[in-house]
Formats: sequence, C-alpha cells, structure tokens
Amino acid sequence: MRNIVFALVITLTLSFSATFDEAEIEYQKGNFDKAFSLFEKLSIQGNSMAQQRFGSMYYMGHGVKKDYEKSSYWFEKSANQGNMAGEYFMAYNYEKGIGVKQDIDKAIDLYSKSAIKGNPLALHRVSQLPQELSNKATEHFENGDYSIALDLFEKAALLQHRDSQYNAGMMYYKGYGVTKDNVLASYWLEKAASQGDNEAKELLKDINQLNIKEAKKISAKLQENSSKTEENKLLYKKACDGGDVKGCFNLGTLYEKGEGVEKDFSKAIQLYKKACDGGVANGCANLGVFYEKGIGLTQNFSKSNELYKKACDGGDAQGCANIGLLYCNGKGVTQDFSKASQLLKKACDGGNANGCYNLGVLYANGEGVAKDLSKAIQLYKKACDGDNTDGCYNLGILYANGKGVTKDFSKANELYKKACDGGEAKGCNNLGVSYDNGRGVERDLAKAKELYKRACNNGSKSACDNFKSLN
Repeated sequence: MRNIVFALVITLTLSFSATFDEAEIEYQKGNFDKAFSLFEKLSIQGNSMAQQRFGSMYYMGHGVKKDYEKSSYWFEKSANQGNMAGEYFMAYNYEKGIGVKQDIDKAIDLYSKSAIKGNPLALHRVSQLPQELSNKATEHFENGDYSIALDLFEKAALLQHRDSQYNAGMMYYKGYGVTKDNVLASYWLEKAASQGDNEAKELLKDINQLNIKEAKKISAKLQENSSKTEENKLLYKKACDGGDVKGCFNLGTLYEKGEGVEKDFSKAIQLYKKACDGGVANGCANLGVFYEKGIGLTQNFSKSNELYKKACDGGDAQGCANIGLLYCNGKGVTQDFSKASQLLKKACDGGNANGCYNLGVLYANGEGVAKDLSKAIQLYKKACDGDNTDGCYNLGILYANGKGVTKDFSKANELYKKACDGGEAKGCNNLGVSYDNGRGVERDLAKAKELYKRACNNGSKSACDNFKSLN
C-alpha cells in the first residue's frame, strides 16, 4: 500500500531545473545508483524537489537500503521549504509513524499545507481523515478509553467534522475521561450547532453561561492544548473578558507570535499590561521585553528593569534572568556582576535555562564570583539539559579541548549536535568540522558540507568559508 501511494505522487514532482531533470531521467531509466548520487548532491544544495525524491529513494529502497528515518529526514527538509509533495510524504509518515514518532497533529498540519497548494492526494486525504479519526475515537470510546477518544474527537472536530464536534462537547459535558467542563462543552456544541446539529442546539439550552471560575478552567485546559491556536484565541478572549488575567496573558502571547491571529504587538502589549497589573508575573516579564527592545513603544531600559524586577519578585524566573543580564551588560543600570550573579542564580534555581547559562559564563570568567570552571561546567550542563543551545555549545567546546573535563570528541560532537538541532549555527559548524576531519566520528565530507551550509545559512561566516573550501 505504501508503494502505491508513492507511485501516485511521482507526478507532483515536476522539474524546472535541468540538473533535476538529469537526475529524474536517470531515475526513470532505472539507473538508481546514478540518480541517487545526483539527487544527493542536489538535496545537500537545498533543492526541495530533489530532497523529496531523495527521501522517496530511501523509502522505496531504490539505489540504497531502505531507511525510513532518512526518508523522513529528507521529506521534512523538502516540506520545510514548502514543497507540496514533500509536505504530503512527511504528513503520511507522521500519520503512520514511519521513520518518526507518530504525530497526527503534525500530519494534519502538513496535509493541509499541501492541500492548499492544490495537491489532489492531500486534498483527498484531508477529506478522509475526519471520518477515520471519528471512527477510531468511537472504537476507543466504546472500549472505555475515554482520554484517547476525546483527543481523536477533538482532532476530527478541528477539521470541521460535525459529529465529532458534538461528541467532544458531550464528553466535556458528561465528564467522560475529563473533568466536567461546560465551557469547552459549549464551545464544541456551538460548532456542531452552527452546522445544523439539532441535538447540539437542544443541549446548549441546558448549559450555564461562563463565569470567572470556568474561565480559569479554560486557561488551564488550553495550556495543555497549545497547538489549537485559533480555538485558543477565542477561548483565551472569553477567559480574559471573564476576569481571568491568565487568559489575558495567554491571548497576549498569541498576538505577540502571530499564532492563530494576525501578529499585533500593540494588542500584545495591552494584554500583557492587563495581566501584569492583575498579578501575572510572566506578563510583567514579557512586557519588560517590549520596553527593553523598543518593540511597539519607545525603548526604555528603566521601565524594563522595573517590570523585570516586579516579575522576578513575583516568582517569574525569566524576569530574574532578564534583569540579571541587564546588570551584566550595564543596560539601564550600573554594571554590577555581583548583583547579576545573584539574580541569575535565582533564575537558574527557578528552572530558567538562560539564567543557568549566563551564570555559568560568570563562573567561567570569574566575574562577580570566584572563577570556578567546575561550577561553570555544572551550570552549562544544567542549561543544556534545559535546551539552552549556548550551554550545549560551550560545554562541547570544553569537552573538545579537555578543559575541566576529560577530552572527549564523541561527547563534544553529541553536544554540538544538540546545539545545532536547536538552531545554534556555531554548533552546526563545529560538528561539520568534526565530520570534515573525522574527529570523534567517521569522516563524512557530504555530512560536513550539509552542516557547513546549514550553519552558513544561519549566519556563521566561518561555516560559509568552510563550505566553500569543500566545493
């Protein structure tokens, strides 16, 4: 069945490049080894059509041993560039859990993106998915697996499946597998009623209006379902209007990031101010960032410091980290490394990875604290474990040079990779150097070039020079 799907989509990868045409001709002739080599070069160069075809070859085992993980890697590369065939194939792999962890939400998102571009197979799949999800949800419901059933009903409901909208509403209303929640019940039942579901209309008559307590339940629920941005916007607004300042904060984050709404810094600022005035500490921290960066209002370090302090005093670790960094750099305050170290320690102890990283730098340099490389290493590790890419990169440098730790290129590469995967260009470049020279890994010039190019595209001049040296 998988082979049939891929055969059907071959027609989607129309070529507009002579070089791609050359590779495609070899593929159609059955010269898979030659085609594989050509598609590989084009894929590393960033050709989205070649990346999709290259992924297909790994999937089908044409010219190479079947490798679903590598097929997904290249499909995702292609999809990230907006290639509709790449989006379709990556969606399929996410739907079935082929080469990646199964993720229906990501599958739906990619099918939808591909369908919008006119991919007929994606359009067909999008039309089929809601009913299939609903059928699976019903099976789980009948077996008493209410939590799984609700999740599937909601996924289908987001795709405008009326029966699923009604069923999701009923589950919230009755409390099947979830705490009873008339607010979310009303939300889904209103969706079903708007599509003509008379049972939903009748049930809505029995559900009370929102109150502040229910509004707070909305925010808590939405924290667990942050991917549903459009639905979140409506519910956060109801929460905010109902007096739940946490809802105001959450709505502000959507406007700041442009998730489910048009990006609007002015609205984000107003909502963060309302949240901050209402005692939401991270609302103060986020508002402080706008003042520090001068986004949507006049830059004012004094105001940002005031807000960061309020956030920090209110228990927000990011607020402590932000004001600590300002003391490090002397922005809006007299530079004071000792004060900075105290604030960064508070941030780090509160679980803020950025605070741990910056405190590690102070220990490494002996600024505001006694120089202690061992302490810096501990803090870099804590930062890295919290997904701070700078922490991973700095720790990798120490392992590569054997400073404070036993020299270990393999460990260094592992840390560079984590930094690189998190978007740190220096991590990608250093990992590329390792592959270039066979340091801690088997030498692989193709992999080195791919990493150099990735780092170069993210702004690393050294990586750009390294990439040119291999061409």
